[in-house]
Amino acid sequence: MFISFEGIDGAGKSTIIKKLKRKLPKLYPDKKFVFTREPGGKKLKEAEKIRKILLDKKTNIDPMTETLLYAASRRVHLDSLIWPALKKGHIVISDRYVDSSYVYQGIARGLGVKVVKEINDIATSNFMPDYTFFLSISEEESIIRRHKRGKPDRLEMSSKDFFSRAYEGYFKIINSPTMADRFILVNAEENVGTILKNILNEFDKILKK
Repeated sequence: MFISFEGIDGAGKSTIIKKLKRKLPKLYPDKKFVFTREPGGKKLKEAEKIRKILLDKKTNIDPMTETLLYAASRRVHLDSLIWPALKKGHIVISDRYVDSSYVYQGIARGLGVKVVKEINDIATSNFMPDYTFFLSISEEESIIRRHKRGKPDRLEMSSKDFFSRAYEGYFKIINSPTMADRFILVNAEENVGTILKNILNEFDKILKK
C-alpha cells in the first residue's frame, strides 16, 4: 500500500509524519512501514542530488526544467525505494508525491496540470497512491507558519501570489472527479494531538479493509 501526504507549505506534514513514524509500528507490529519524502528520498544519492538543485536558492531554472527535475527525482524514488518496498508487502508513506507537481508546477508556475501530468505519467508509469492525506490549513495560517520557520529554501522564497495559486490549486485537484476518491481531508489547524488522533483513526479504517 502506498500513502502520500500533501498540503500547502506550513500545513505540518513533516511534524505529523515524524509522530506517525513512532506510533504506527507500535500500533501495528505485524506491519512494516517505510517512511520517505520528496523531492529526493530516503538514502537515495541520485534523488538527493536533484533535491539539492531544486531547493538551492542560487538555482535559476524555468518551470519546465523544474518539472522535469522533479519527475526525474520521482522516478529514482519509485525505482529504488517505493516499488521494491511495496513488492515486499511494506506500507510506504511519502511526504509529497505527484500532486505537489500538479499544484506547484502545473498551477502555481503556470505550466498547466495537463502538461505536468503527462510528464509524470511517463516518469511514474502512471503509478498513483492508494490514499492521499491532505492536511488543510487556511492561506493566512500558511503565511504565519512559513514566517516562523526562517531560512526559507528556493521554493519557500516564492511570491505570495505563487502560494495563493498553489492553495487554490490543491482544492482544484482534490475536487477533480478523477482524483477525489483517494483523498482524505484533515483539518490541520487543530492542535497536533487532535490531528494525529484523527489521522490514526483513518489509518485504522484503511488497514482494516
